[in-house]
Amino acid sequence: MVVKKAVKFLIVVLSGLAVMMAASFTVLAQETDEARNTLAEDIFWSPDSEYLIITGQNWYKKLPAPGQNPWLGFQTVRENQFFGGYCAETNVAAVLEDGKNVLLYDAGTLALKHTISLDFLAQTSACSPDGRTLLISSADDLAAYLYDSETGEHLQTLTGYSTAAPIYSVTFSPDGENLLWHSRATFQVQTVADGTLSEPVQFWDFVGVYALSPDSSVLAAFLPDEDAAEHIVVFYDTETATELGRVILGDLEINSIVFDGSGNFAILSGQTTLSRVDVSAYQLIATDTVMPGITGEEDSTDLIRKIRLSPNDHYLAVLTDTGRVMLLAFITE
Repeated sequence: MVVKKAVKFLIVVLSGLAVMMAASFTVLAQETDEARNTLAEDIFWSPDSEYLIITGQNWYKKLPAPGQNPWLGFQTVRENQFFGGYCAETNVAAVLEDGKNVLLYDAGTLALKHTISLDFLAQTSACSPDGRTLLISSADDLAAYLYDSETGEHLQTLTGYSTAAPIYSVTFSPDGENLLWHSRATFQVQTVADGTLSEPVQFWDFVGVYALSPDSSVLAAFLPDEDAAEHIVVFYDTETATELGRVILGDLEINSIVFDGSGNFAILSGQTTLSRVDVSAYQLIATDTVMPGITGEEDSTDLIRKIRLSPNDHYLAVLTDTGRVMLLAFITE
């Protein structure tokens, strides 16, 4: 069942061009049904900011923004299949099967277009921001394999990242020109064009929440400080692996970081809050509570899981632990 309602809320405008003002957003409430038995795990935007893609373990839903009326959905039906990514430009849904095959479906007709047989065990998968390339990382070796999302053709294999720790993730940078390797407390940026690796950024503790700036030059990471006395967001230059600055959060915990299109501001999400950071000054500007009262039930509790800013900086999508999606439409002067 889908319930939609319009609400008003006071929140910081993201563009930096205006101060606090009324910002409207719509709330899309989703309930789990028998056919789709897992809650939403992540959210993404299409490159043109016109669609919001919500993904679960074995399904995805594509919604027009800001209308949020269900427009297109896709779900795997076998227990050995998992949703691997939606490539917007080619309208392809990638499905991992047994970790050894990648099935490329036309997301409109649901017709199987291509099957990629892998000679390694797939660990993670992701579509490039422009939707033209599919990344499959190997669980057998430290390698990232790139495929054309339309034809399934193998384009490139990127190697060179070295670590004794398990690989947590390999993802595309926001501009699609680089990969970001992550293993426990270490990060490294790799240029897709020639495979060049930057200096490794090494933290003093495990990192689970992080983000790259739009041009891949800055890495923001959330973790305890060196004395484990308080939480911080620290910013590093990815080319030189040197610290640029940090923001002290005290006991505030966050679960997601996003940069705006210019890279001058960052948005942090806590369990119930959104905070805005001036990256140029490494200063926390404001923190606002956005969750209370949105469910319409006094005894209900819902917490923020993930946030994503649209490429045009107009909307902030908020995914909650119960699978609810809020779309914040910001008004600028």
